[in-house]
Amino acid sequence: MSDETQKLNNNDNNNNKDDKGGKNNNEEEVDERGCCQKCCDGYSACIIAICKCIYSCIIAIKDCCVCCCSAWWYPCKERCCRCCDNCDKDLHPYKDPHNNPYDYIWIIILFM
Repeated sequence: MSDETQKLNNNDNNNNKDDKGGKNNNEEEVDERGCCQKCCDGYSACIIAICKCIYSCIIAIKDCCVCCCSAWWYPCKERCCRCCDNCDKDLHPYKDPHNNPYDYIWIIILFM
């Protein structure tokens, strides 16, 4: 058992030496970035910033349109509904609760 524990300790020591003394192979690959990669990263960051700016402008324009439409939408809707109600009363007078067709008959009879 002592041989196995020595091998494990030696492996641990070797791993510690690799960690302390130098970089792992994976770290070297990540750190080695060429000038093209840095340029592409900067270019993509610029494109992202421009797209965010355009998106923010579009959202601001949409919000302005919604605010303006809400200011005139209610009066316009009320006029349209009132017009439809008046047309409905003119075409179907029996639906109007204030319209009594017999009122005109009494007036005609009184004047005859």
